[in-house]
Amino acid sequence: MAQVETSVPVQALTVGGETLTGDETRVVRAPWDGAAIAAVPLVGATETRRAVAAAAQRGRRHRDARRVRADAAVTRYAARRARNEVP
Repeated sequence: MAQVETSVPVQALTVGGETLTGDETRVVRAPWDGAAIAAVPLVGATETRRAVAAAAQRGRRHRDARRVRADAAVTRYAARRARNEVP
């Protein structure tokens, strides 16, 4: 994989724990001054769909974990309320 600019490192693209590579790279620039930050591999539609699916799966796991923690907090509060420990 070739670097676009010699001063810009090529960053690995990881999707679902797998590192993806490509033959071409694209420079990522800072929005405030246009400075080159890094180069990333260009990937196709298949890899993009895999990335979206992996992100959606991660989001569902995160949401489910938050729901479990919230349920536990409500249960603890209800128990304390039953024992007259909270107003």
